[in-house]
Amino acid sequence: LAEVYIQSTNHLYAENIHAQKRDALYRKNLAKIDLVSQVRDSHDYEIVDLDHYFEFFGGLSKAVETVKGEKAAMLISDTTKEVIKTEDVGDVIVRGTRTRLLNPKWIDGMLEHDYHGAQQIADRLENTLGLAATTNAVPDWIWSSIAERFVFDEEMRKRLEENNKFAAVEIMERLFEAEKRGYWKATEEELEKMRKAYLEMEGDIEEGLKMKEVK
Repeated sequence: LAEVYIQSTNHLYAENIHAQKRDALYRKNLAKIDLVSQVRDSHDYEIVDLDHYFEFFGGLSKAVETVKGEKAAMLISDTTKEVIKTEDVGDVIVRGTRTRLLNPKWIDGMLEHDYHGAQQIADRLENTLGLAATTNAVPDWIWSSIAERFVFDEEMRKRLEENNKFAAVEIMERLFEAEKRGYWKATEEELEKMRKAYLEMEGDIEEGLKMKEVK
């Protein structure tokens, strides 16, 4: 991940210089970074809402960690209020998750929109996975809570399927990926429940496709 970020951003722009690769100079500067910061200037977006946060904010942090050999502090300054508040990235991820993926009102609002609603939920989960990969700041309880909310709750799982069965499968696959990559230390009980739910959902989708073929 760090190398992908470095190779896509290690170009120099200056007077009479346009996009010239300066890998050694870039790495030299990365090695001097102690703090990576991000400004939040709108109430419209939390850190889990956009992939840009993990792509650039998280990507830069991962690049610094790889080149320097130690993590840089990751802080986000919220400028949406009169008094600016600066928080650690882990606290911001928790707030973003609570107000989006673990917020019943937000979930209900998303699922009012056929097809796109469940996809919006899946997109936030993919962004959370990206944040886990680039910040190492997504705790186990967040993954467990997401699984509890969207997979282990049979009623919610059915709502997701009805809204967008492919997004529902994607949500499960992102959870399996988080566990496989070591971002989520799921219990064996959680994994067994995940496997069972996944097989049930695959069966429902196959049955639905067969019914369409018959019609």
